[in-house]
Amino acid sequence: MSLQILGFVANALSILAIPFAVLNSKQNIVPYIDNKFSAAMLFLAASVIFILCIKEYIEKNKGKTYKNDDEIKKAMFNIIKNSGSTVIVTRNMSWSNDKDIENELGRKSSHGDLKIYLQHIPNNLDEIANLKNSMKKYNLNFTPSCRFTISNNGHHNEAMHIAVPGNGKHSIYSYSSNDGPIFYLAKDLVRLLETS
Repeated sequence: MSLQILGFVANALSILAIPFAVLNSKQNIVPYIDNKFSAAMLFLAASVIFILCIKEYIEKNKGKTYKNDDEIKKAMFNIIKNSGSTVIVTRNMSWSNDKDIENELGRKSSHGDLKIYLQHIPNNLDEIANLKNSMKKYNLNFTPSCRFTISNNGHHNEAMHIAVPGNGKHSIYSYSSNDGPIFYLAKDLVRLLETS
């Protein structure tokens, strides 16, 4: 993420250099308009674009907060429904106790588009026969704190969604493979769980 911020800063500096080049030009860049005015307008436009890019970056990375179980279930349903192959790393799939989610998990499993790594299999999932081959209980001496879902696994548009609890609320942060180390650490954890 820090590389993205550095990228924003580098782009901003290169864009902001243009007004100074206009200001130092010996002839008017725009006919009949003083270079000082042109440079000021270009500087203002570059500043607005830079601020909008930073705002979009912050909005994208701050995560979405959900106040109750119903909101979390709806968010998770949308993540798994709107993706191809899905990988879920969790403790006990507490959010899966919902008929729509159960049906979607069963559908994905029957198409071979689902892998779930978990510590405890909840009763509602144990009853879905075709989920048996999609679920794997991990055999570790500790419970990973991280719970996440990878949507569109193995495709160019794959994304990772990390659930973070706190103060009675849950936030879900989404990252793409362009977001660097966080994404690849999650993929490494999936490979470790596969072999555990």
